Amino acid sequence: MSHISDILKEFGKDHTIKRADGPTIRIRGTAQPVTRNDVIVFSVVLPATGKDVVVLEEGKRTRETIKIITESELLAPNNETKTPADTILYKGDIFELAHVAFIDTNKLDMDYYKGLAQRKLN
Repeated sequence: MSHISDILKEFGKDHTIKRADGPTIRIRGTAQPVTRNDVIVFSVVLPATGKDVVVLEEGKRTRETIKIITESELLAPNNETKTPADTILYKGDIFELAHVAFIDTNKLDMDYYKGLAQRKLN
């Protein structure tokens, strides 16, 4: 079985994540656009499997989903702080992070983030 560090070394490349610089602000109930900054993360991006999407809400499990594995922090939407999720351009479509897990390997390998991003609907 391969270690995550080996997978990143062999298949990883730089990807540009768009990260909001602050919370979503609403004026009269309408969300206002937020400024997004580019963050370069070295990662592996793969199609998500059925096992991966189990952590998503039932109604969202059938949407096109990708898995992102990286040492860099990924941000899913945060309802408490009103911070929008990171987005990534993948194969010409914009994907938005829906779920992020920090994986602590207990020093057996490098710790990493595993994010699930879903193609944004127009």
